[in-house]
Amino acid sequence: MRRYLHLRIPPIFINVMIDKKRGLWYNKYYFSENKSSFAHRRHGFINERLVKIMNVIEAARELGKALQADPRYIQYTAAKLANDKDEELQKQIMEFHAKRMDLNTEMGKAEKDTNAITALNNELNALYSQVVSNPKMIAFEAAKAEMDGILESINFIVTSAANGDDPMTCPESAPQSCSCGGSCPTCGGCH
Repeated sequence: MRRYLHLRIPPIFINVMIDKKRGLWYNKYYFSENKSSFAHRRHGFINERLVKIMNVIEAARELGKALQADPRYIQYTAAKLANDKDEELQKQIMEFHAKRMDLNTEMGKAEKDTNAITALNNELNALYSQVVSNPKMIAFEAAKAEMDGILESINFIVTSAANGDDPMTCPESAPQSCSCGGSCPTCGGCH
């Protein structure tokens, strides 16, 4: 619920918007008839810059809120939580990391034991296969890929806007690069 409080402090009118839901106060300065006064020039300039900065920050916060309401985010966090709660999967992941450290240690030795390295590598590959074939891990990886895609789109649109492109008409993702050398008549299509 938003309320407006109007105060008259010569030569400045101040409107204070109180947003109880978010606990925020926004100050907007409205000045008296003497628009050439020092107070008008000083506060008007500061207020203009503050409003512009707050509008961008507020838009970023709204984007964050919208992102958290997106079904892809909800699916990602649910899959992540399911992975974290799966004790068997967590045990396999810990074993995988331990074997990887053992393999790195063995490979870092001056006198390498190729049989031990081969055995550790085979165990590491077997553990990796178990982890990635787990249905919860498959669901998590799919949800993570969707989430990464939306974050890349957001980043591309914001970066394009910062570079002067129109954010309403720029593509949602960066164009894929092709190796045709730029000649469209000889290009088989960008992939």
